[in-house]
Amino acid sequence: MNTDKTLHELFEELNKLENAQDILDFIKTEVGTVSSPYSGPTYILPDGSMLNMRHFKHHAEIEKLLIDNGYSHDKYIPTGGSPTMRALGALRCDTVKYYIDLPDTQLTREQYNTLLVWLDYLSKECRLVTVCADSGRINTTYKFNETISDDIISRIRRYYISGRLYETMEIKDTRQYNAKFSRKPFGEELIDFDDTSVLAEEVENSKKRYLE
Repeated sequence: MNTDKTLHELFEELNKLENAQDILDFIKTEVGTVSSPYSGPTYILPDGSMLNMRHFKHHAEIEKLLIDNGYSHDKYIPTGGSPTMRALGALRCDTVKYYIDLPDTQLTREQYNTLLVWLDYLSKECRLVTVCADSGRINTTYKFNETISDDIISRIRRYYISGRLYETMEIKDTRQYNAKFSRKPFGEELIDFDDTSVLAEEVENSKKRYLE
């Protein structure tokens, strides 16, 4: 899995200056958060909060907001998402363009729980979702009539272990694996996504089969 050097350096700089949380707090205050998914772009922050970007046309407008308020030193407005938000581990989502853009850092348990609710919402609005990673170098489209939100979450988690976005599930009994992930309303009891033992073992088996 390749890592964008400039994003990595930005992430290190932000944390070194100890203002990462200040930026996230500023964004939450200025933009606001929502308690349920909606139609349009949003960011899911590391604490699981979902930004209320109903009045924003593009994710890049967040970077402009940061630049205007001295939280970003970029000299131009990007055409895609916000490099600063990506470096801070924010997950970029859009229900209109039905895609997820993964940050380089592993998602938090809170982000996975919010993403699960977001995917459930998206599955009722459209037929597919594209998951992008590694600054767009990796992307895979999943059809909701062939998979469920839990499985997409599992594939994303496995990406952070293997560096690959699998098109099909390799876990032998997906239903049994997902049975412990009972669906909870947004913001309530969190699912424990920290146990990666099953995933790690299956990824190793997948690698062996892939190389054969």
